[in-house]
Amino acid sequence: ERRHRNETTFEHAAAAPATAVGQALRTHYPPPQQPARQTVPFAAPTSTTRSPASLQHAAPRRRGAAMLPKLEKPRSPTSILESAAAAVALVVTARRGLVVRAGVELKSAEVAKLDKGVRCLADEERDSDGKRRVRLINPIKGWASRKCLRAAWAEEAKATGCVRWVVDVMKWTPSDQEFDFLLALIPEAPERDAVTRYKQVDDRKRALVSRLLIRRCASLCLNLDQLASIKVARTKGRKPFLKHATKPDDRLNFNVNVSHEGRYVVLAAEPWCLCGIDVAAPRDTKLDSLKQTLTATEWAFVDGDDKRFRALWACKEAFTKARGDGLGFPFADAEFTLIYDGDASFEASVAVDGATLPDWRFRGETLNDHVCVAARGPVSAIVD
Repeated sequence: ERRHRNETTFEHAAAAPATAVGQALRTHYPPPQQPARQTVPFAAPTSTTRSPASLQHAAPRRRGAAMLPKLEKPRSPTSILESAAAAVALVVTARRGLVVRAGVELKSAEVAKLDKGVRCLADEERDSDGKRRVRLINPIKGWASRKCLRAAWAEEAKATGCVRWVVDVMKWTPSDQEFDFLLALIPEAPERDAVTRYKQVDDRKRALVSRLLIRRCASLCLNLDQLASIKVARTKGRKPFLKHATKPDDRLNFNVNVSHEGRYVVLAAEPWCLCGIDVAAPRDTKLDSLKQTLTATEWAFVDGDDKRFRALWACKEAFTKARGDGLGFPFADAEFTLIYDGDASFEASVAVDGATLPDWRFRGETLNDHVCVAARGPVSAIVD
């Protein structure tokens, strides 16, 4: 079964409007090499992410009724959340025999043919001679027709209950009407207030998308028809959970976690094990002020490198959010060891108070200089 395989996946799901906001990305990774020992390959998080240190008041978002242009009727939440767009990175599957060419032009030399069902990682889309072309980067490099590819994130969420989604909110520019329509889909007043409490538009977008993704993920994984029927509450550690939700026998411990910072909102869900996720955007923070959050070994590893620091920080966030205690856990008590696969991806292991925790798995990816880490751990590790 999928939950017994040590793998972590990211999917860029569309969470945006007609102007193509979302991303549909899914990446499959083989299990990391581990010493011969018995392990339980899973984990889980909270949604307590560091918000900006200060929020400046922006101009009011609302306009007078007389100034509002006549707009089309807002689309349904399902169509909004499933309108996948050109993405920074996405995983696509060949619909049928797929011809891969060396260049974007249709007359470019053929470099390979892929069978139906082959999964490919892509990073760019372009128009050429009136046709939409996608650049593949793995397992083969080249260009292929967009109509011969599909992104199956929704189907796989339904089939497995295991989800990794990333949404680029900077590609979403909702009108006031669309934003208010989507906000009204959240039935819990405290959750709506948490969105409107932000003054900056980008902060509001991140907060809204994160809450919509939780509900959309639950609706797919648990076969729930109406978003409004999905009630979300939070633990003392601010980890979201579903209230009064009937779960299938094979997903009795379904849990979900979100994080948002910079241009991305990220989500992880698991049917059995705990899961946690965090995204760390580039920042101008002086690292010396955060030295106390790392162990001596971790501080030596960072060596003044902001990206390495953010990788460790995201690991600690994902770990504590999965446990459920969030910021209540002393970060310096957990020491992470990172093993990079190239410049953008890494696996990690964790030791708490010097004792290695073999049942935890961590996978990190770099997306537009944002570091995203997903954590999986045993249910026995839950704190809150």
